[in-house]
Amino acid sequence: EIKDTGYIVRSYDLGPDPRTAKYLFNDHTAAIGRFRKFGSYRGISLPNVSSLVGSADGKNPSFFILTERIKGDNLEDVPLSTDEISYAKRAFNDLISGLVDYSRDVFESRGEYLSDQNLSQYVYDKSSQKVFFVDLGMECHRLPPTRGQHHENSHFFAQYMQGIYIMLEELEGKIG
Repeated sequence: EIKDTGYIVRSYDLGPDPRTAKYLFNDHTAAIGRFRKFGSYRGISLPNVSSLVGSADGKNPSFFILTERIKGDNLEDVPLSTDEISYAKRAFNDLISGLVDYSRDVFESRGEYLSDQNLSQYVYDKSSQKVFFVDLGMECHRLPPTRGQHHENSHFFAQYMQGIYIMLEELEGKIG
């Protein structure tokens, strides 16, 4: 992390083997693409994100992800005054609507989805009254092309959709 820049910098060592480096580069680039697609849904704002390749140790290539630091509180811990609740309620309802739309689209397209969903992955910025998804981790799952393949379908419904439901309950508990 570089202090006082307004950005969080994450570096990932791509290793000395060019084939492995290319694979990891493509994997990280795809993760950023999933992140940006996720942010196209209503109520899901994203910080500015940039990436570059360089060297963190002067030997091996590294993939760097620069993410704008969002000022606000994690949704798990966000304190809201009585006056702030009506604005937050609108932002939280938009977030849940966006998550439902995203989930429906993932299920219908049978594609990859960001599987690490919980309130700690989101920050509420009171000044903009927006909810930002701030986890740029690479954790994702893919639904198989046919609906009969049980394992990934089970994860989608038993864990992912259950996580969305828990988030909804927790947000409702915060704003009534």
